[in-house]
Amino acid sequence: MLNYYIENAFFINEIEKCLISILKISKTKKYFWHTKHYIEYLTDIYDKENDHDKLMSLLEEYSYDEDVCLKLVDEYLKQDETKEAIKLLENKMNDSYARLFARKLTDIYHTENMTKEYKDILYKLFYELDKYDIDVYKSIKKLYSEKEWSIEKEKIIKEF
Repeated sequence: MLNYYIENAFFINEIEKCLISILKISKTKKYFWHTKHYIEYLTDIYDKENDHDKLMSLLEEYSYDEDVCLKLVDEYLKQDETKEAIKLLENKMNDSYARLFARKLTDIYHTENMTKEYKDILYKLFYELDKYDIDVYKSIKKLYSEKEWSIEKEKIIKEF
C-alpha cells in the first residue's frame, strides 16, 4: 500500500515525515535492519520530487548501513564524483563489511584505470578479506604477462 501511495503521490509529505521519524528512532535504538527499506521508500519520494540535495543528505546521514553506503557510492558515481565515492569506501575498509566495500572499490579502480590501487585492493581481497577466492585470483592473473605471472604465481604459492 505504501508503494501505491508513493507511486501515485498520495500523502507524500506525511509519508516522508513518518519515515524520517522511524529512521531517527531506529538509529537511536540500533534497529538498523530495516534502514535500507525505509531509505528506499524515501529515495523513491526524492526521485519523484527530483530533490537530489535531500537524497544525498539522507544517504550521507545513514551511510553507517552498508546497503545505504553502497547506494551513496552509486549516487556519487552517477554525479561523476568518483573521488568522493572512493574516499567513502576507503574510509569503510576497517568496517565489518570491508569485503563488500573492497569489491566495490575494485570495480571503481578498474573502471577508472587506477592500476596500482586496483592491484593493491585485489591483493588485499585475496590475502585478507576474501581469502584465496578464485575470481580474485583470476583478476590478479590478468594483470601480468605470462612470464611475469610465472614469477608472481610462485610468490602466491609460497604464501599458502
